[in-house]
Amino acid sequence: MAREIIVGMGEMGVGACEGTLAALGLGSCVAVILYDPVAKIAGCAHVMLPDSQGVTFETPQRTVLLAEADPFVRQMVGEILRGAGFTVIGETGERHEMLSLYQHHKPSLSIVSVFLPPQCWYDAISSLRGLDRLASVMLLSPPVESHVLMEYLLLGAHEVITNPFTREKVIDGAEYVLNLRSYKFADRAIPMLRRRLVLHGADPNRLVAKIAGGAHMFPTIIEEDLLGIGKKNIENIKSLLRAANIPLVAEETGANVGRTVRFDVATSTLLVRTKDGEKIL
Repeated sequence: MAREIIVGMGEMGVGACEGTLAALGLGSCVAVILYDPVAKIAGCAHVMLPDSQGVTFETPQRTVLLAEADPFVRQMVGEILRGAGFTVIGETGERHEMLSLYQHHKPSLSIVSVFLPPQCWYDAISSLRGLDRLASVMLLSPPVESHVLMEYLLLGAHEVITNPFTREKVIDGAEYVLNLRSYKFADRAIPMLRRRLVLHGADPNRLVAKIAGGAHMFPTIIEEDLLGIGKKNIENIKSLLRAANIPLVAEETGANVGRTVRFDVATSTLLVRTKDGEKIL
C-alpha cells in the first residue's frame, strides 16, 4: 500500500515513483503540484499567501550535527558547511554518539549517512525524532533509483543528497531543509519546488502543474477586501507558473468550499475532496 507525505501549511514535500502527496483542509490556501509524468517525480507546495514583498525573513540558526561513518566524507562535508558559514557543532561516525550530541547541542539540522552504524539509517532518524519530533534531517546516500529516494522521504528524511557530495548539493540541500517550514509565499515556494524536482531528476521541460484550493472562505466579505486571499493566491500562482513556462493542466479552485487533496505520484492523478464529494483531476 502506498504511503503518504502530508504537506503542512507553508511547507513543501517531494515524492517519487509511488506514494501520495497530501494537503489537508485547504481554505484560502492553494496546493500547487508540480510533476514530471515520465520520471514519476512530483512535489507539493502548500501556499498560504501570494507574495513575500515587504516581508523580512528571520535567518534560521545554522548549527549542524554531522553523522557520517566515512571519516573522509565527514571531513569533506564538514569543510563545505563551515566554508558556507554553518557551525558544525559535532561530528561522529556512530549512532549513539549522534544522539548524545543532539541532546546536548540541539542543532537546527542533522545530516545523517545511510551507512551510519551500528543500526540502519531509519533507526537513527527514528531515534532523533524520539528526542525531538520536529528534528530537521538531511540524508547522505550513494546514488539510488527513484523508488529508493521515495522510500527515504517517506520514512523520515526531509531531503536526500547523493554522492558525489558537491558544494552545491550540500549547501542547497541544507538551506532547503532549514527553510522548509517557511515556504508559505507563492513567490518563494514555486521556484524552490521546481529547483528541488530538477535536482532529483525531473526534466524541467516536462514539468506540468495542477492546483487546488484558493477558496473565498468569508463569502459575506467582498473579493476586493484584504481577506480575498484565496483569489490573490490563485492569480499570483498562475502568473508565476506562466513565467516559469510550467503548463497548468488542471485546477479546482475558488468558490467558498474547503478542500483536501491527494496526488498519486505513480498515476499523476489529483483527488480533490470537499463536503460535496470527490473529483479526480
